[in-house]
Amino acid sequence: MKTNIDMKMTSGYVMASIGFAFLLLAALNYIFDWKLGAPPVGIGIVFLGAGAARIRKSRNQTL
Repeated sequence: MKTNIDMKMTSGYVMASIGFAFLLLAALNYIFDWKLGAPPVGIGIVFLGAGAARIRKSRNQTL
């Protein structure tokens, strides 16, 4: 049971990191006017929120 919770927490951190990277890319795109195709802001917010929720749920299960 402990490894399943650790795996969920790890995947949550990975999802949150990817979401942060998307948001950072969107910010750099805006600052430097890189003209990238699709704005990754929405995807970044979704990944960041889903990853944070997964981390929160797995932490509550360990208590």
